[in-house]
Amino acid sequence: MFRVEPYLRHLLRRSFAVFLAFFGVVAVQANAAELAEANIIGYSVDGRYFAFEQFGVQDGSGFAYSEVFVIDLENDRWVPGTPIRKRGVDETERLFDVRAEAMADAEPHLDRLHISAAFRTLAATTPMEEGDQERRLTFNPRPILTPIDPPRTMRLERLPMASPRDCFDMVETAGFMLTLQVEGFAEQTIHRDDRLPYSRACPAHYGIAAIITPFDRDPGRAVALISVYQLGFEGLDRRFLAVPFDLSF
Repeated sequence: MFRVEPYLRHLLRRSFAVFLAFFGVVAVQANAAELAEANIIGYSVDGRYFAFEQFGVQDGSGFAYSEVFVIDLENDRWVPGTPIRKRGVDETERLFDVRAEAMADAEPHLDRLHISAAFRTLAATTPMEEGDQERRLTFNPRPILTPIDPPRTMRLERLPMASPRDCFDMVETAGFMLTLQVEGFAEQTIHRDDRLPYSRACPAHYGIAAIITPFDRDPGRAVALISVYQLGFEGLDRRFLAVPFDLSF
């Protein structure tokens, strides 16, 4: 017997794919349509928790958005009740107002966990830079003008793998692996995806955005902020995720 439901799903899938192709989304390659920006909020006083905001204006809709992530670095997971996600109701709502609303909702979590400590950015990149810094970044672990530590080199490798979402064959989805090398020590793997989480949508590739540490502590619990380039309405959109790692060796 002919079943209508599977046929409709197939028809909708094909129609949506044609729609995306018509508007040029198929040719995403490595081009980014909308680049979120990151605002580092900081660490908790004890260094266990870390918070950051990603914000921007969505491609396609033109709606402003702000998302605040609060991360338990010890367990590498979001704090319950977060992320805080806010989006404008239309394209006239200002980014300033949407960000203020998100921060107001995040404030109870930040206060409860004493997330007020300053941070240092040891290294940072942007997609506009020339070179390979997003995939291979060398930096010093402490802000000393004449370095007393051997430099660290972080490498990012793309790992093709399937997404749990239907990405309509628009991109080859992938996870990633991060390794850290210090002269005189064996290279350490600090992160490796075994599968893609649903929350990451349809990621095509990644980059190292920044290396963050607490302001007043010796090298130790650090965060690698990773750019995630995922399928959006008009191309690849940049979002962020945080990977905790130990910088003390």
